[in-house]
Amino acid sequence: WFKNLVRERRNLDEAELAKVSDGRVFTARQGVPLKLVDLIGGQREAIDWLVANKGIAKDMPVREWKKKSSLERLGLVGAAAGVARFAGLDSIAGLLEKSILLERSGELDGLLAIWQHSAAN
Repeated sequence: WFKNLVRERRNLDEAELAKVSDGRVFTARQGVPLKLVDLIGGQREAIDWLVANKGIAKDMPVREWKKKSSLERLGLVGAAAGVARFAGLDSIAGLLEKSILLERSGELDGLLAIWQHSAAN
C-alpha cells in the first residue's frame, strides 16, 4: 500500500521505486535526486512553495506548535513516579514510568519515530 502511494504521488517508475523502498532512511539532499523531496529549505521556502503550487495565500498565518514542558507531559502518573523515586520506591516508580511509555507508544509513527525536529537545527 505505502509503496504504491509513493509511486503514484512521487511519479516513480518501478526501478526508481526499488531504489528507495529497501528500508533505508535518506537525507533531504539524497532525497532530491531520488524524487522523494521537492526542495530543501526552511519555513520561508515552504511557504513560497505552498503559494506557488497549492494556491495558499502568502500572508496566511503560520502556527507555531510548541512541545509541552517535561512537567506538563508527566501528568499525575509521572508526578507519582517522581515522588515514588524520591521516596526510594524505585520498583514502583519504574512501573509507573513504564505505564507512561506504554500509553505514549502509539503517539509516534512513521518517520516521526525515526527523526524528530530539533529547534536548535
